[in-house]
Amino acid sequence: MSRWTNMFGVNKPTEKSSDAAGSPPSASADSSAHEALGAHFGDAAEAATTAFGRRLQAMAKDIQGRSGGVVGALALRHVPGGAALGVASNAVAAGLERGGKFLESEGFQGTVKTVSEQMKRNPIPFLLVGIGLGYLAGRTTRSARS
Repeated sequence: MSRWTNMFGVNKPTEKSSDAAGSPPSASADSSAHEALGAHFGDAAEAATTAFGRRLQAMAKDIQGRSGGVVGALALRHVPGGAALGVASNAVAAGLERGGKFLESEGFQGTVKTVSEQMKRNPIPFLLVGIGLGYLAGRTTRSARS
């Protein structure tokens, strides 16, 4: 445990309390170190979630800015599917922006709560997505070894 507490900047208690019989230190010292470590991870998770939300919003603005020029050029050249590309890129950008705003406003705890509620309401789709992601991860690691 000392390796983890030192790595994450949590101060270990320096004094070990013991009574005259030489019993081990009390559990309160360990629990305070665990609480500090948990608070540190919680703060880091909240900060990372907010930063990720802001980054998604920036990506959405970038996609919208870039797609305007590309779609306009395709429309002038009468390229088949040019309008569909514009609709698709705007839909992706709107989804990224909504997701970014949600992550930024809800934070890590709100996101975990929302996802767990959705998993309880719709367990089959989450199970299928998990199986699909596991399959893709397996294929990726297998092809990386070859």
